[in-house]
Amino acid sequence: MAALKAFRYAMGRADYMREIRSVIQSARRRILFTSASMQRSTAADEQRMVLEAVQHRESAGLYEHRGIVARVPDTVPGALELLWKTRVQVKMSAVLSATRLRFVVGDEQQCILGVAGGEASIAHRNPSDFSFIVDSNMLGLALQGHFERLWTDPGTISVWQYLREMVDECSRTGGDGGRRHIRGLLSADELGIPDWWLAENLPTYRRFCIEALSEAGIVANQDKSAIVKEATRILALSQNSGSATMPTDWLETLVEEWCEAVRAPAK
Repeated sequence: MAALKAFRYAMGRADYMREIRSVIQSARRRILFTSASMQRSTAADEQRMVLEAVQHRESAGLYEHRGIVARVPDTVPGALELLWKTRVQVKMSAVLSATRLRFVVGDEQQCILGVAGGEASIAHRNPSDFSFIVDSNMLGLALQGHFERLWTDPGTISVWQYLREMVDECSRTGGDGGRRHIRGLLSADELGIPDWWLAENLPTYRRFCIEALSEAGIVANQDKSAIVKEATRILALSQNSGSATMPTDWLETLVEEWCEAVRAPAK
């Protein structure tokens, strides 16, 4: 009977995500996970349920929570949402694009193995719809070892590194057009992700924000407080849902950079 309790399986995406929520709720020290689909919470009720479980667990006390997601553009919004709304550490790896198996491990003991239907490929990464739940320290340690090797692999990169490459590819667009294009790719408005947070981590995006002020027709020789007010209107600075706070002088510093750029002699 104990063996039966230690091993079970679940059919369907909803059951798989509920099992993940259960591990998050009960973990005391550590949660490690891999994901090939990594949806954002606004696109799937099950993902919102998991996000809320993470936020609730974080409010209960410190613990370690890390994940590796597929290194493809459509996982970025979900990964970025975790970085913005929680303290979960996330990296990206191409390995997750070429396997049908994903896993979650809680406290080296609670193991969930998710399996996606169909053939695994970069173009088609179906979400997990069948899962095995195993209570095993031996399996948990084995999965943790695999996770740590993948986490430190040179091909596994931070979400910000991947995003820098993505944003740099859009640098030809530039200005407010480039800023809005990136926000659309990241579902930033939908997720409540502010410009200041993206600009702090992405130099090219910061340039887009500065150029957006120029394109808005702001006059550089007007009072600085008036410029700051206009910049507040133009940029997306709301931070109601995030885990970080905008530095008090961030907007003023950005405005000063813009003023210097506007007043600099043409070369």
